[in-house]
Amino acid sequence: MIIHRLELRRFLEAGKSTLRTAIRTVLYENPATASSRYREQYRTWQVDDPPELRLHFELAGRRFLLTKNYATRKVVLADSATGQTWEQHKTVQERLVAALGLPTDDLFDATAHIAQTHLERIHVTSIGKELGTVIGGGGEDVTTALRRLDAHIRSLERGSRGTAVREPGRLVALERKETALRSEVEILRRNAEEADRARAELAGLTGERALLAEEFAAKKVLLESNRDILQVEQRLSALKENERLWERKVRQIQEYTTKLARLDRDLETATASGIPGEEIVAQGRSLTAVLSMSRLRSSGPSPTWPPTSASGFRSHR
Repeated sequence: MIIHRLELRRFLEAGKSTLRTAIRTVLYENPATASSRYREQYRTWQVDDPPELRLHFELAGRRFLLTKNYATRKVVLADSATGQTWEQHKTVQERLVAALGLPTDDLFDATAHIAQTHLERIHVTSIGKELGTVIGGGGEDVTTALRRLDAHIRSLERGSRGTAVREPGRLVALERKETALRSEVEILRRNAEEADRARAELAGLTGERALLAEEFAAKKVLLESNRDILQVEQRLSALKENERLWERKVRQIQEYTTKLARLDRDLETATASGIPGEEIVAQGRSLTAVLSMSRLRSSGPSPTWPPTSASGFRSHR
């Protein structure tokens, strides 16, 4: 962040401490939640209205204007190039903290600048010890503070270089926990993918089962229809066989009737001319015997005609 200009209206009196306080206030304070006492504290002497601060700064090549008005209790962050504005203090503060890298005003006070009172004490104490007081707050010098910080970092990184230690540092423990969690997440991800594939396969099998059920029902209906057709064909075959037997009987009867008629004519001729000869008598006896045999056969079991009621027709004797 590069600060280009700071405009102060009704904010304290002119001076270096005022500038330091104004920068801290415009970067971190929230006018909407500031108490009346806080607003009065930073108001210019003998001025009724609360202060207003406007900070012009540059960030990543873009110009911004930050306005904090304690009279209206509003915060506005405006992009000078696009005109886009942000008016929620939380949103504005998140962007400022991301740009500064200092999440709190206390950390800003301890690292971003040195107060005049600290510089005035340099002739009494060393610069290193005074800076240590600002940074650490414990009165130790910078060298001691850095050594202590380095020791703390080493304790956090203990076991991070692959060396076997009984108690790894917190950083190493967190890294191992992260690795374990990542492995668990990967296992869960694979399980979820497998479950999705199984779900899709189950849906496909369910569809195939429904199709097979429909096909089975259709084939069952077709089988019943074929069974009925087969029974009808069997009855029809029996009827055709009876028909052939009756046709044969009819032909035989017709043949015998023809022969009897011819025999009657021969007998009439023979009677008219006198006593018939032995040959004619022998032929008559032969035909009589054949006719008797035919009658005996006709009086025995015969083909079923018309068909019986079991075949679906009315019985007739």
